Amino acid sequence: MQTEIDDFLVPLISAITTTAALDMADVESFTRAQIKREKKKADVLVATWRDSKAEDGLDWLFFFGDEHLQNIIATGKSAKLRIRPVHVTSPEVGERLHELFFEPPPAQLVFTTEGDSPVLYVETRGKRIAKRYSGQNWISLEPGYTVRGSEPGGDPNSVTIEYRRGEARAQ
Repeated sequence: MQTEIDDFLVPLISAITTTAALDMADVESFTRAQIKREKKKADVLVATWRDSKAEDGLDWLFFFGDEHLQNIIATGKSAKLRIRPVHVTSPEVGERLHELFFEPPPAQLVFTTEGDSPVLYVETRGKRIAKRYSGQNWISLEPGYTVRGSEPGGDPNSVTIEYRRGEARAQ
C-alpha cells in the first residue's frame, strides 16, 4: 500500500510549488491550532521536502487526509481533494515536525523521598505528571495524563502513559 501511495504522490508533490517554507525557526511555532485551521480549508495537509537519501528525492509527512488518498488507490475511484502543501526547507525540519506532532515525548522515572516514604515520579517535557508511593496506585498530577503499570496488580515491567487533550482542556 505504501508503494502505491508513493507512486501516486511523488509526481503530485513534485508539481506543487509554494511560496512559503518552514525552516527550523518556524517549526517550533507551527502549532496544532494552525493545523486545525487548515482542516477547514483542505482535505489533505502534507509537509513536503527534498531529501537526497530518499529513493525519489522527496519525503513527506501527512498531518491529516492520507486516508482519502488510500481510498482512491484502494477503490480506483477518483475524488476531488483540496490538498494543502507545507513546504519544508530540509530533512532536519521534517524530522523535527515528526517529533513535535507524532512522537510521544520522552518520559523518565524519578525516584525520590517525601519524608521517609519512597516516591516514584513520571516526568515528561520538564513536568512531573504522576506519582506513586510504594504499594499504591498512580496519582495524576497534570490534567489529561493517565499513568498505569508497576502498581499493585499491574505489569511490574512496564509503565504506560496516556494523554487525552480533551480531558486536559476541560479542567
